[in-house]
Amino acid sequence: MYTPSSESTYYAGHMGIIGLDGKVYHVHPYGPVFADSLEWYLTRFYEGDRFIVFRSRLNEAGMKAAGWVHDHYKQVKFYRLQTNLRSIERNYCSKFIYQAYQFTSGLDLWSRKFTRMNQGYIYPFRIERSSELDVLGTFYK
Repeated sequence: MYTPSSESTYYAGHMGIIGLDGKVYHVHPYGPVFADSLEWYLTRFYEGDRFIVFRSRLNEAGMKAAGWVHDHYKQVKFYRLQTNLRSIERNYCSKFIYQAYQFTSGLDLWSRKFTRMNQGYIYPFRIERSSELDVLGTFYK
């Protein structure tokens, strides 16, 4: 789930992934990581904010990613905009989602060939534009 840049996302955008338990897992500066009910997750945003819901084109990849976030979210210890794409401990919202797909199914939501380049920033808008994801719908708070 992607929320484009707005005042509530500090003009950078924000991402979370819905786990198999229905919770929204997301890395946030005030966390560093949360497992929120959808209702609680939405309270973090302002009226009028837009949400875009995506699903992997490969159902199995989406299910694996959703399971991975549940199993690994407690490994996030610091919110950091860090370039090491393999580090789970130092993380941020879009990198965490990127890792969930990359580490479980090998899907590169950034399309920069992770195996050749283990460094970089994974901005939310890059995942929004990924050819590996389909838009399920959009809604507003």
